[in-house]
Parts: sequence; C-alpha cells; structure tokens
Amino acid sequence: EPFMSTALVRLRDEEPSEDEPASKRARSTALALPGKAPPGLRRTSSLDAPIMQLEGHAAGVYTLKFSPDGKTVASGAGDKFVFLWNVQGDCENYMMLQGHTNSVLELHWSSDGSRVYSASPDKTVRAWDAESGMQVKKMAEHTSFVNSCCASRRGPALVVSGADDGTAKLWDMRARKSVASFAERYQVTSVAFSDQSDKVFTGGLDNVIKAWDLRKEEVVMELEGHADTITGMALSPDGSHLLSNAMDCTLRTWDVRPYAPGDRCVNVFQGAKHNFEKNLIKCGWSADGKRVTSGSADRNVYVWDAETAKLQYQLPGHKGSVNEATFHPHEPIIGSAGSDRTLFLGELADREERATKIAACDNATTSLSRRARNSTHDMSVRCPHNERELDLLRSSQIRHKRVHLRFVLVRERPQELAVFRLLATQRREEPLRESRKACATLAGMTSSAFEWSDSAGAASVAAEKRTLASSKRERTGAEERYAPASERSRAPGRRNGGTPAPVAA
Repeated sequence: EPFMSTALVRLRDEEPSEDEPASKRARSTALALPGKAPPGLRRTSSLDAPIMQLEGHAAGVYTLKFSPDGKTVASGAGDKFVFLWNVQGDCENYMMLQGHTNSVLELHWSSDGSRVYSASPDKTVRAWDAESGMQVKKMAEHTSFVNSCCASRRGPALVVSGADDGTAKLWDMRARKSVASFAERYQVTSVAFSDQSDKVFTGGLDNVIKAWDLRKEEVVMELEGHADTITGMALSPDGSHLLSNAMDCTLRTWDVRPYAPGDRCVNVFQGAKHNFEKNLIKCGWSADGKRVTSGSADRNVYVWDAETAKLQYQLPGHKGSVNEATFHPHEPIIGSAGSDRTLFLGELADREERATKIAACDNATTSLSRRARNSTHDMSVRCPHNERELDLLRSSQIRHKRVHLRFVLVRERPQELAVFRLLATQRREEPLRESRKACATLAGMTSSAFEWSDSAGAASVAAEKRTLASSKRERTGAEERYAPASERSRAPGRRNGGTPAPVAA
C-alpha cells in the first residue's frame, strides 16, 4: 500500500481535454511514494502530502513564485495564462490572470504580496492585482521580446525588465512611462534588483553581469566568469550575494557588497544542465540563505549548500526540462515548474531524520559484514528519498575477509526515484534473509519492496566461481615454478632423487 497523507486526494481517471477551459483543466494530485511510510516518519511541512503535483496549464510552465506569506504560488506558462494556486489543502487553482498575448516567461510578487508582475514575449510587462485578478498596469515600451522582470524589495514600487531589444527599463508604478532605460550591446535575458533598490543587475548574451547605479545611470560593477548566456539571477535574502545561472552549465554566487575583494566570485555550483532547448532556466535561494536551487534540462531539480557548494539533493519527477525551482519563504518546501506542463510542490526531509537514516545504514552494513558468505546476489531497492548525503555510502567499500559490500547510487530513468544497489557476498540462505531484512530497515520499507535479479545473481555466482578456479590454478602453477629445490623434490610426480616419474603410455 503506497504511502500517502491522510488528506483528501483528488484523482481523475481520464486525462484533461485540451478543449476544456483552462479553469477546468487545473487539478492537483497528491503523489504517492513507493513503499509504506517508515515508522515514526516526521512530516516537515503543511502540505497535504510530501509531494503535490499541480496540473492545468496547456503548455510548458516557465516560471513560478511563492507569495511573501507563503499561502499562494503563482505560475506562468506558454498558454499565456498566470495561475494562482493555494499551497495548503488540495492546492486548488483559484484564479487565472488573462491578458498576455504570448507566453509568460517570468513573474514576481511585490514585497507586500498585493501585486504580481509578469514578463512576456508580447513585448509587455504587466502588473496584476492579486486579490481581484484585474490588470493594474501595462508597460509596453520594449520593441522586442521581454525575457525577464524583477520587483524591488523595499522603497517605492519599482519594476525592472530586460528584453531582446538590448535594453533594461526601470518602471515606477506611480508613473505612466518608464523612468530609466539602460542600453546594452546585446540582448538582456535576466535582471535583478539590489537589496536597497539602488542598483540593477543585468545579464545577457555577452556572458557578463553588470550592476547599474540608478542615480548615475551607469555601470559601476562588472562580474565576469560565465562562459555562456546568463539565464537567471536571484539576490540572497540578506542582499550580500547574487546567484546567477548560465548556459555554461554552472551557477555562481557573487559578493555584491560595496567593498568586497577583487575576485567577487565566491562559489561555483555544478550539476544542473542546459541543452538544445536553450530555455531561460532560473535559480533561487532558501529563506535562510543556506541553500540554493535551480532547474535543469535533465528533468531534475538540484539543491546545493550555499557555503560549501556541495550538492545536497537531486530531485526527479518531471518529464521535461525544469525551467525554475524556488523555495517556500517559511517552510522546507521547494516548488518546480517544467516543460511537461506540471508543477511540483515537495517537502524536504528533516536533517536529523536523514542523519538517523545514515546511522541505520551503517548498522545494517555492520550486520551484513558479519554474516557475509559466498553467494553473490544483486538487490535493488527503491528509496523513498533521493538524498545526496548518502554520497559517503556511494563511495564507501567495506572489505572483511570475503566480504565485499558496495553502495552504488544509480538512476534507471529520469522520472523514476533513485535506486540503491547493494552487492553482498554471502554463503547461506539464512544470512540472505537477514540481509534482506536489514536492507528493508535501511530503506524504511518492507522486504517486499525489494526487486531480486535471480538470473543476474546466478551469473555473478558462476563468474565468481570461474574467477576463483582460474586464480587457484595460476597460484598453484606459480608455486611449482618458483618453489625451492628441496620442496620441488617432494612435489607430486617426482621421485625422491628428483628424477621425473615415468609417464604411462
């Protein structure tokens, strides 16, 4: 029986029709994880289930953002709509913002959560009232596709936008037209505000991030290091560092404080991919500034430690490129939007619980090492959490006499959960059952969750026997060739005097 929350789960047997209105296509599903819930599992968020899948967009979803209070998530897609979803309960789609005539590439909430700003290739930036869903302002001075927008954190309501016309424009919600324009040589693909809203960061096809002073209207800082187009930028919660994503398949954090050292690049994060689609994949920070996340063209969501740049999570589930990943402002929830027309809201496991699981792995490994014997079996277990902290198990090898235990993290398909393979050498069937039970405890599941490969196990046993027999023959031959003369005289097939025994015809 799959592990689900006790909340009401809405499912439809039939797929939503493309002819249905967008408001009727929208639905949410509580996803089940393989295996039963581990005893004593502690939930870490207010979601109805550990993973919620939101469906309703008729085209790829390019952006999503949580509201400042964390109760709503907004998404924009290639179907020209902006959807507003509840985060708690059934994650209902309660409002649809309609007005764009092309895809919605990026959106942001105002600092007080009263408005939503969206950018689109229809050459406009629009402001929406989050309560009524009405369009408040239409900003249409760009002459080409608008790729990005960003709202100021403090001070007056300001919005900056970047477009393919090579300009970044500053908008004041109290003025009819733009209040400033920053011209660049190439297309602008990403923009961001500084913490004090006195600078604007722009990135584009020239691979360089520029900081523009709003008073002087000139570049006061250039951040060089990326080798390809900048696709997304996000400022840290404390405003001291800027996170950037680029098509060179790296993310970087930059120290943007006024008197930082000459080399402002602090960390480089690797793992996330870009491909031929050339989507503007976006990135984000956790509320405490300790983690960073990004979507990826390989259908995974990546989460790193912001200080050490170590990969903590690689989360599968999407069936298309993940165009944006973002953190909840108050809870350990991460949201993702993909080209497969779906959104995922998932909670992250508690650190103490993961540490307990690692300790359980160590105990299971010790138990197996004591009972290991000759027969080699290949066991596959689907783990309910894809945790990068188990990298130590991935590389650890335990050898004790004839024991060879190796934990290897592999992936069968992008949409599948991680698979842990345990290769153990054993002699009797009783230790085999014990190891099966220990591994079930390790994964927090019952023994029935294991998939046994008998043919692979038999082949491994046969191969090991052949290897042992071959090595024994080689060792015996070597001992005969290099044995002392006194020992060779006593070797079988020779007489006491050392003369070879006659060979029968």
